[in-house]
Amino acid sequence: MKNKISTLGYFTKRLKDNNFVVWKIFNKYAQHDPRVWTIMINPGEESMFITCYVNADERGADPIFELHDGMSLFRNYAKIQTKSMEVIIKYILQRGVQPDSKTFRVSDSEQSTTKTHATTTG
Repeated sequence: MKNKISTLGYFTKRLKDNNFVVWKIFNKYAQHDPRVWTIMINPGEESMFITCYVNADERGADPIFELHDGMSLFRNYAKIQTKSMEVIIKYILQRGVQPDSKTFRVSDSEQSTTKTHATTTG
């Protein structure tokens, strides 16, 4: 259950392992709602939302991932039904969503400067 594509932690880890910036947006949908969670990839750049649906069509079916970016790269909502993380990553790369976003990514030097500043002022 831990390494299922529909698990928020697994999905975000795999995206981060591929150098995408990932923000967890929401994961407290109502029990009867087929949506499980929503994330944003590369905020400030492509700002693409991905929402995971489980049991949307029929119980036990593969999860559905709805991708939307305000119609910049996707003219409409894209829906992908898969159990494969590679399918998701390949699809978003083909559509022009770039890994290694610099927006909202803190570099190691910035982190050490922030820690140093916090200890000297605190």
